[in-house]
Amino acid sequence: MSAPWVPLAATSQALWAFGRHPYPAVMEYFVYGRDAPGTASLRWEHTEAHWAFMDRYAPGLIARGPTLTDDGQNITGSMHMVELPHHQAAQAFAFDEPYFAAGVFSDVLLRRWSNDLARTMWQFSSSGIDPRFLVLGHGQVPTTDISADLHHRQSRYLSGRHAD
Repeated sequence: MSAPWVPLAATSQALWAFGRHPYPAVMEYFVYGRDAPGTASLRWEHTEAHWAFMDRYAPGLIARGPTLTDDGQNITGSMHMVELPHHQAAQAFAFDEPYFAAGVFSDVLLRRWSNDLARTMWQFSSSGIDPRFLVLGHGQVPTTDISADLHHRQSRYLSGRHAD
């Protein structure tokens, strides 16, 4: 198990609180671990270790949470969006994670991404009844003009400017 990237304690947390980062080139990563069939009890056995692990990355977490079945009754995986200083830190985050180490995940998707709205999940309001969905779209390079238009429309919608 490699040593995880841990922010510089109180100094780092204070910098994050003011929108500044302890590293000049912080990168954003999307990490999705999909549960293997029949691992629900194994997941619960390692939940405390998972939370302790995530606590070390708290200042850089942009969004996190379980993915669920259509009826919302069962967990199907874990999704995290996190700021980290480099790719090696992202690999440690993804593959030293207790659920992965215990064999809960059948596979892990690790990708760079861009937080175009510059917000965290805690900055969005919710009535508590609105369903939320994770949609993974695997695109191909080069992108087309239509993808730029769709990106613009999505950004406007998510920022609350869709009525303009």
